[in-house]
Formats: sequence, structure tokens, C-alpha cells
Amino acid sequence: MNDLTTGRAVLLKEIQELFGATLGYPAQSISEEHDLAVDLGMDSLRKAELVTLLARRYGFPEPQEMLDLNAYTTVSSVIDAVLAARDL
Repeated sequence: MNDLTTGRAVLLKEIQELFGATLGYPAQSISEEHDLAVDLGMDSLRKAELVTLLARRYGFPEPQEMLDLNAYTTVSSVIDAVLAARDL
């Protein structure tokens, strides 16, 4: 495993635990392919709360408006945002 793959795996585990605890799902049942709204039942308010929390934790820009939130549709898109912010 390279550093990027390892980093992605670690982030996935952390996000699974956070989303699972917050949304009431077993962490291991959350995959990168899950849609935040459709599969995990996140409404816009819950999505804003979790994305803002992750932005603060991992140092990527907090969404300023609903259009920014629409960029985060899947667990994978959230991981991509964190990894991109780390590369800045």
C-alpha cells in the first residue's frame, strides 16, 4: 500500500466511525460509495454539520453556502476533499 492508499483507508475508517456514531449506523456498514442523502439519510442540515466538523478537523474549506455542500454527495467525495486539502 502506498501513502495515498494508506491515508485514504485511515480517513475512511475515521469517517465511518464519525458518521456511524452520528447517524446510528454500524461504522463498518458505511462504504465510500454510499450517497450521503440517499443511502445514509442525511438531510441538508445534518450534512452541513458533519461537513463543517470534518472541515475543522482536517483543514479543508468549510462550505459557505448550499452550492458548496452539493459538492459532497458521497462518502468518497468527502474523503477526496480532505485529501485535496492536505495537498495544498
